Amino acid sequence: MTYSPISSTTLTIDQLPAMDRVRAQFLDQLRECELELNSSKIQNIFEAEKDITKKRKFIDDRTDLSVLRIKLESVI
Repeated sequence: MTYSPISSTTLTIDQLPAMDRVRAQFLDQLRECELELNSSKIQNIFEAEKDITKKRKFIDDRTDLSVLRIKLESVI
């Protein structure tokens, strides 16, 4: 399959080929997850946690998710 160099801003999700729609929807879900993990609700729970190891793991995992999403976007 070949792709033309059309700006993604000129296409709606319905105009994308099927696999591209799946990728776009997956990336949207990852972004939503990131937003939730950075929300004030989660931040309050995080700040109440006493276990420093758990806090460090949460920060590392949340950062990893963002980095991996960015890498995936770059590849796609």
